[in-house]
Amino acid sequence: MLTITSDKDKSIIESIKKLLLIFRCGEVFILLLLVSCSTRVPPYNLFSFSGDIMGTTYQVKIILSKEQILPEGMGEKIHACLSKIDQLMSTYKLDSELSQFNQYKGEAPFPVSKETREIFEISQEIAKQTGGALDITVFPLVEIWGFGPKSIEHPPTKEQVEEILKNVDYQKIEILPEGIKKQNPEIQCDFSAVAKGYAVDKVAELLDENSFANYMVEVGGEVRVKGEKYPGTLWNIGIERPVSMERSTFLAIKLKDQSMATSGNYRNFYIWENKKYSHEIDPHTGYPVPNTIASVSVIHPSCAYADAYATAFMVMGRDEGFRFAEENAIPALFIYPMNETQFKEQPTSAWKQIIQSFK
Repeated sequence: MLTITSDKDKSIIESIKKLLLIFRCGEVFILLLLVSCSTRVPPYNLFSFSGDIMGTTYQVKIILSKEQILPEGMGEKIHACLSKIDQLMSTYKLDSELSQFNQYKGEAPFPVSKETREIFEISQEIAKQTGGALDITVFPLVEIWGFGPKSIEHPPTKEQVEEILKNVDYQKIEILPEGIKKQNPEIQCDFSAVAKGYAVDKVAELLDENSFANYMVEVGGEVRVKGEKYPGTLWNIGIERPVSMERSTFLAIKLKDQSMATSGNYRNFYIWENKKYSHEIDPHTGYPVPNTIASVSVIHPSCAYADAYATAFMVMGRDEGFRFAEENAIPALFIYPMNETQFKEQPTSAWKQIIQSFK
């Protein structure tokens, strides 16, 4: 479902609601219309688009001057862009390009679309940088732990995990001109650590092609902004409080011409025999990552890269993840649990610098 709204002239309605004060001065009546600066008709229009996609929701906001005209069918084009990514990369659709790749066991390279190739390239780049902390071949582990399309009755045994680990290794994938080659025919991939961020980037490309100077794109919590929300006012992006029982903002930051993605273990998890299992799987051990980090947020020009790094840091853990981000000048905010309701934040130097630059 696609929803399109416009904030045109909402301030006019508010102005009408103001009371007229009548003061008598001799025989003369003076009418004073109380209209504050905030209720003046703004010299711009805000167009909003929202809907459901990729098992989550999206929203896009575009700011245009009064002189600019929104191209016809922009909302439909945005939804079509996102739907294309979903159809290519979903593991929940058996006819998706990714599902077909996962089922393929041939020796020849599997031909893929430009978009799928780009996801492979980004994922493999981050995998090499992080020593495999991000590993898209983790899909068989995701499934046996119950975080994929198939449901499970109980967590896997040690023997099952060890058997599946034989087929998890990003180095068994080759990106060739003809397509993607599996060195191990049992390799299966999951793009969930990158796909939402990538989808955000593709919508941003669409908006750039239409010469929009000010916009915000959000898919499932991954965000990219350009320009300003209003003249002189930066986009204000919230980071969710990492608790499962409520949805509230932990803190908000100002952004301009940047993306931010957050990965955490506080939403997608289950409890089995009093033990918590989160959806973040360590491809080295085959087990869900320990709960030493509640969430990690990363700022990057590309939302796909921000998404990938955030996942990698969750897998790397508190010390290694922070050290890697610090040494590589990556703007990242690590949030650690102190107890069930209290958290401590630890920003990298690059995060502090970029946040300070927008104040």
